Amino acid sequence: MTSTTKSASTTAPTALVGGAQKSATTSLFFLLAQHPDVFASSLKEPQYFAFDGPREFVGPGADTFNKSLVSDEGEYGALFAGGEAHQHRIEASTLYLSEPGVPERVRAFDPAMKVVFILRDPADRAYSAFNFCRLRGWEPLESVLEGIDAEDERLAAGWPPHFGYRSLSSYGDHLRRWHDVLPADQILCLSKRALEDDPEPTLRRIEDFLDVERFDGYNIGVRHNPSGTPRFARFEKLIDSQSAFKRRVREIAPDAVHRALVKVRNWNVVPPEGLAADDRAALIDLFAEQIDIVREIGGEDLVTGWDQS
Repeated sequence: MTSTTKSASTTAPTALVGGAQKSATTSLFFLLAQHPDVFASSLKEPQYFAFDGPREFVGPGADTFNKSLVSDEGEYGALFAGGEAHQHRIEASTLYLSEPGVPERVRAFDPAMKVVFILRDPADRAYSAFNFCRLRGWEPLESVLEGIDAEDERLAAGWPPHFGYRSLSSYGDHLRRWHDVLPADQILCLSKRALEDDPEPTLRRIEDFLDVERFDGYNIGVRHNPSGTPRFARFEKLIDSQSAFKRRVREIAPDAVHRALVKVRNWNVVPPEGLAADDRAALIDLFAEQIDIVREIGGEDLVTGWDQS
């Protein structure tokens, strides 16, 4: 970021969507983009507030991740060009939940910013993120627990944040940091399970939070960013590397074209096997304290099933 103060002459977001990677932030972003009062940024995950300046990561997947980052104020504002007449302008970046300093940068940019976080069972999220990295050929290790053991060394060496299998699932610490900076009525926490199992009331909660009119035209049948094994690895690598292409599709193509591309990508992914019982038990123990903190902040409904083997 080159600037942390909102400019009156710059088109800027009024709300942010965040949440740990593999927690349905992409699905929620594209759902909200369908609302007539909401304008979605032309790039889904710019991570503008995630860091205090340009960053260059190294290691597997670093090139793809680095190309997606937006740190220039003008480039960031351009993502919302055309959204001036909408009640809300949004963007979604997973690292807004977890990176230190983000709440302070967001408050400095716009003290009235609203933030929606979507959370997932931390054990399932860590396992899904591990498989996501395996899908893209970035993760050579055989189990998520091995990945967690290697996490500190990898992140210290400058590997991208998506290798933070444990740290990205430590929601309790992250939410406490946000609530220390922004008023509680500017933060909405939702569960991935509720969005998938009962989407209508979940979307109504978001509409009330954003103070927009009820919309009954959401297309809720599209799944985004699946984890698993690619049928055709080269095809997956090609899609994953084309950040500029994906942004251009969002800018010029009808929503139906975008949904068709998502369905093709989903077809190319074979879902992974489920998390082994012993591994899940180990992860539940690892995240037990974090789950208790989230329960305290967001209530029992938010964490339903998270600590069950």
